[in-house]
Amino acid sequence: MSASEPTVRSGERNRLIGKLLLLLVLAFPLLTSLGVAEAFAADPRFSFEFGGAGSGNGQFVGPHGVAVDSEGNVWVVDTENDRVEKFNAKGEYVSQFGSKGSDNGQLLEPTDIAITSVDNIWITDTGNNRIEKFLHNGTYSSKVGEAGSGDGQFKEPTGLALNSTNAVFVVDKGNNRVEKFSSSGTYMSKFGASGTGNGEFKEPAGIGIDSKNSIWVADSGNSRVQKFNTENKYQSQFGKAGSGNGEFSSPRGIAIDFKGNLWVTDTGNNRVQKFNSAGEYQEQFGEKGTGEGQFEGPTGIANPSPWHFLVVDTGNNRVESWTVKSDPPVAMTNAATSVASEEATLNATINPEGATTEYHFEYGTTTAYGTNVPTPDESVGSGIENVKVSKIAKGLAPGTTYHFRVVAKNAGGTTYGKDETFTTK
Repeated sequence: MSASEPTVRSGERNRLIGKLLLLLVLAFPLLTSLGVAEAFAADPRFSFEFGGAGSGNGQFVGPHGVAVDSEGNVWVVDTENDRVEKFNAKGEYVSQFGSKGSDNGQLLEPTDIAITSVDNIWITDTGNNRIEKFLHNGTYSSKVGEAGSGDGQFKEPTGLALNSTNAVFVVDKGNNRVEKFSSSGTYMSKFGASGTGNGEFKEPAGIGIDSKNSIWVADSGNSRVQKFNTENKYQSQFGKAGSGNGEFSSPRGIAIDFKGNLWVTDTGNNRVQKFNSAGEYQEQFGEKGTGEGQFEGPTGIANPSPWHFLVVDTGNNRVESWTVKSDPPVAMTNAATSVASEEATLNATINPEGATTEYHFEYGTTTAYGTNVPTPDESVGSGIENVKVSKIAKGLAPGTTYHFRVVAKNAGGTTYGKDETFTTK
């Protein structure tokens, strides 16, 4: 290789980048006139951590599961301390329940947690081959299961999830299956078998249930995630062994966000990967280490609010809080109403997509617009539902055609609604 070759290649690369940027600049006016988002790349951010190695209040030894109740409190399964600890949303210790043993209310290497719509708490009491139910204050309520391979029995139950009716799904790891129980703990059904084929498992670990009650199972030993329908029938799968994008090494936890995306703790690769509902890889965060934003065998994961995740960093005996960049808002310009000679009502529909969103209309006699209303921009909140907005454009000229569109922005970017027109009387 000659000494000049790196310079030549660098120049070619810079020219190519310049051409791409020019194409984006030229295309931007057309894209925004059609009503699109000015998108930003995903940018996961470590927020804070809590915990630490030990057996004192707020400390952990080999924690696994995590869940959030209706008040935003965080419950962590402190596996090797045989207890469950409660923290507030800031990660401050509040209380705990459980102790080592096999009596009612005691635990032996518990693994996962799920919280019902009325804040009752189910725990996989793995070492005792059962699941236990506690009230929202940590008082023991009931138990289900015993050691064995029959219906309603367990061999190392691990993952735990609830569907929309609070039916309980338990990953029976040692029996390579998933068992379903009613909200009161009555055995209902099972699916799975030992193997590598569709619908079969090898040491399954975690489970998640989406808004359509589809069931997603982290088939850890087969380095994949499998999907089952509401009748427990196999549907599809994604993932394979490896460390590349979309590949796994002992996947463990599954959290499903409000858009149906799956966030999977890729335990052996010390990261969290995101997939859409079709199982297509989207992004990831985390890496091996002990520093902030690093992991050592992450397991449990929870999604307490849009774009916010809690990850149990098992090997580092802590829980990490992450915020990922939101999607831009959805903004749709609707037809103008109450059009008069000197004013008209401008209408739009905006979905904040779970992030604090502000908006305004811009209008004028050309697509250069020139006038905004309201000024300054107004908030439509941070929900995940459509919000209808309207503002009156005043001081218009009679018998004149006007262009207008809505503009909405949040931390994920800015969305320009489609251009619409009206003609004053």
